[in-house]
Amino acid sequence: MERWLKWRVFPETRVNANQLLASLGLNSYNRWAIVRKTHGVMADDEIWLRFKGESLKHRDVTLCKSLYYFISRLHQKTPSQIVKERESVSYAFV
Repeated sequence: MERWLKWRVFPETRVNANQLLASLGLNSYNRWAIVRKTHGVMADDEIWLRFKGESLKHRDVTLCKSLYYFISRLHQKTPSQIVKERESVSYAFV
């Protein structure tokens, strides 16, 4: 379990680790506390944790909503709506 937790959180030695901890409302590095806040979700996969008493769905925790849910939105729109949406999207690379 410890090895899995290590894989699901940012490393303690990461350059901006203190800022990430602060954004999560944490004062110190604790893998379990980070996973409780982030649900162990990663940007590049669909694995995550739902804790007892929660009714969250993947859509609620994923970091890449536009990637995972773009196709389902396409099926709900007309071709002209899709073209207009694509023309209005700006892309930012970080």
